[in-house]
Amino acid sequence: MLRSEKKRTEKKQSRKDKKMTKLMENYPWAELTPLKNIQADRHGYLGLKEYGYMQILEVQGKDLDSLSNAEVKRTLENFLYWLSVFNDDVTFYTTKLPTDTSQQISYLENVLQTVRMEIKDCRNQRRLAQLRDRERLLQNSIQIEKQIQEELYNVEFLLFVFAKTKNKLDEVVRRATTSGNQDFVPQVVTLKKKIQILRQFNNMNDKV
Repeated sequence: MLRSEKKRTEKKQSRKDKKMTKLMENYPWAELTPLKNIQADRHGYLGLKEYGYMQILEVQGKDLDSLSNAEVKRTLENFLYWLSVFNDDVTFYTTKLPTDTSQQISYLENVLQTVRMEIKDCRNQRRLAQLRDRERLLQNSIQIEKQIQEELYNVEFLLFVFAKTKNKLDEVVRRATTSGNQDFVPQVVTLKKKIQILRQFNNMNDKV
């Protein structure tokens, strides 16, 4: 009975290890970092070679120049309050990441596909001319969004939090995301963005 249970556990762990290995194989630069693996679960914790686990969170930036003096004061006070309440091991970073316009591009491409289907079935010359104009406008809009994604970079504010075990990191992340108020609420970044951040931090050819 115990042997059977042990085999099931080992088999489950083996499948999990393969998922982690596959993730790491896709990003060979990770071999040169303190990163051991990326957990293949909903948390996407980063396993470290020498110490436990790490998670990356982001903080929504604010344009202080556009705020009143009272709003600037409140923003700083809320940040200081978070620092006074959250006393776990944390490292702050700022970096520049490409502007993500993938949702806009996807939407425009779907609309473009619909327009092209209508063009194919259209027999009214006036309506056809309108559809052709719209097709060109959509194509131009898609190119603009792609250019924005390639050339414009946003300043990102990141928090790296650490813990010895995944259970402890669960608690650290919970405190990080709930210790402030509505003015300062760190959020866990997506796996896709996490990979983008790590690649940028460990690739001197990328903009930082």
